[in-house]
Amino acid sequence: MFRSTRKKIVDKIATRHIAGPSIDDALLVCRWADENGINTNIEPWTFSDDSPRIMFKQYSEAIETILNTGYNCTLGIKPACFNYDTEVFKDLIWLASVKKIRIHLGSTDLASAQRNFALLERVTPSYTELGCTLPSRWLRSLDDTKRVIELGLYVRVVKGQWVDPDAPRLNCKTNYLDVVSRLVDKSRFVGVATHDVRLARSALNLLSSSSTEHEMEQFFSLPLNGLNLSKEFSCPYRIHVAYGNPGLPYNVRFGPHRPATIAWVISDILRKRPQPWAKDTRDPI
Repeated sequence: MFRSTRKKIVDKIATRHIAGPSIDDALLVCRWADENGINTNIEPWTFSDDSPRIMFKQYSEAIETILNTGYNCTLGIKPACFNYDTEVFKDLIWLASVKKIRIHLGSTDLASAQRNFALLERVTPSYTELGCTLPSRWLRSLDDTKRVIELGLYVRVVKGQWVDPDAPRLNCKTNYLDVVSRLVDKSRFVGVATHDVRLARSALNLLSSSSTEHEMEQFFSLPLNGLNLSKEFSCPYRIHVAYGNPGLPYNVRFGPHRPATIAWVISDILRKRPQPWAKDTRDPI
């Protein structure tokens, strides 16, 4: 009974963190963002039993949509969805190469990180607009900065949802800044992706006087509390827009240790956050 009730609550909350079931729903958010000088990243969230063929179709549709809109928009993918198939990935790259759309690889768990890098190493010689995520909850992310630099990848630094079993007490905030520090003046691009404003400010301080291109990044359905920070540091601001299968952008298990997560859960249960993109307006935010 408890599990059933909990699932219903989580499912209800999760629907608030996708733009909608289709890419047209994501485009509504992207259009609003573009009109307000905000960059975007779109990513279809899928069901676990979706076939690689279905996923290739969804990713292909997303690339075609980005090509047709002309927005400053990147595509997020999870290679595990197509079993890390190099040929499938090359086909997606071929489509994206028309306008050099950046494709960003996300890790589904700690085990997927190594397979992501192996895939990237096979294709980076032929396509330069590729990126990956480095979660600061993983100890390996410090060493992965070397691979990011060597491969010339765009990189997004996040706290991440999943704890490293080999370093369960790793201070993710300290490690976050250590990861960023290793990338300063060495990597081509760093996306500071967090809703922790104090942490974001510290990371942007490290990057602000460097030669490394950087931007502030946040998830579209959570408080956009980094927008003013991006203006303060004169760097671009990008929001990540999910569509498709409902899911949570935060791990509720971290609630006791992360006050912000508790606040987000309560907010999701009690009220809906404002959705400025749902309004028929072109006024700047």
